[in-house]
Amino acid sequence: MAMGQLSGRNSLRDIVENLSAQTHRLYRLGSAKMSRSNLAGTNEDKPAVLYEALFGRLIQRCPSVAPGHNFKFANPLYSLDASTIDLCLYAFPWADFRTTKGAVKLHVRLNQAGYLPEFVTITGGKNTTLRWGER
Repeated sequence: MAMGQLSGRNSLRDIVENLSAQTHRLYRLGSAKMSRSNLAGTNEDKPAVLYEALFGRLIQRCPSVAPGHNFKFANPLYSLDASTIDLCLYAFPWADFRTTKGAVKLHVRLNQAGYLPEFVTITGGKNTTLRWGER
């Protein structure tokens, strides 16, 4: 899944097609040819904590390679964003937002020094307040 994310793949089918084009290299990953159902089942079995830990390790490595800028500020500069992500209410009944629409909100605090997120959380679509020091 990390390979799919880092290479900008859009779907399980896209990931599987990319892996199929690289079958001669899969043995180095300890993997064989993969189908969409195998990939979906493998992804379903992994706990969310695994991906959270992976994100934490990757974000620690990013500041050394992040692009900089020439602006000088006395204090750190942050951008705050709360974007609403529309979801199909039929497929995600727990994400009620309006009578016919589901949604979640993605809250991000972006450090402008390297354009890296320092805080990311997802809340219900109706959430209008979030204290940035809390999770």
